[in-house]
Amino acid sequence: MNIHRPDLAEATLRLLKSVDEDNCLTVLSQTWINVSRSAHSAQTCQPRGSPGITFFVVQIYKSGMQSNLDEIISQLNQLSERVGGYSLKTYNLLGCTLMLKNDIDRAIKIFETAVNELQLETEEGQRSYLSGSNPDLSCLIFNYIKCLAIRNGQGQGFDFFKTDPTSKLLFGYLARIDPAIGRQFFEERQRAETLFDSAVAQL
Repeated sequence: MNIHRPDLAEATLRLLKSVDEDNCLTVLSQTWINVSRSAHSAQTCQPRGSPGITFFVVQIYKSGMQSNLDEIISQLNQLSERVGGYSLKTYNLLGCTLMLKNDIDRAIKIFETAVNELQLETEEGQRSYLSGSNPDLSCLIFNYIKCLAIRNGQGQGFDFFKTDPTSKLLFGYLARIDPAIGRQFFEERQRAETLFDSAVAQL
């Protein structure tokens, strides 16, 4: 999926299913492919150089996409039951799927739960997760910040990130594990505001 060859991904998935359709790896692979399909049905973006799938929804899903997203959520919940909980990757997948459904409140709850479980405010949590590069956590935090901006920051521009305590805390974590993604977030917001101002000027 990372090299934009869904045909090869689906061929590999068929091979996995022929060996063991109920294996956790098979289910997770199916979920990755379903999320990728759904994301390409909406306008999305991904941090440059980041691993995995990190989507930000900017339009409502198209007709027929709802059932596919519900299937992804069901698969992730079943997978978590089988392996005894969610990982950062599966929390992120679940949150991104809810974003694709435009269910922002539930997505924020998922991201909040994932971060709270790590206990990043404690010395042990910081030592375990914030002492170096952590791509899975940085992608999840990236999406969490965007969710907060979608729900609470409409019309506030950059001022929102200066005043929202949760976003400020998350940016602090992001600066420790992946400063490049933090910078990219603000660059992306600046480009969006520039495009908006340009469109307004042409009215």
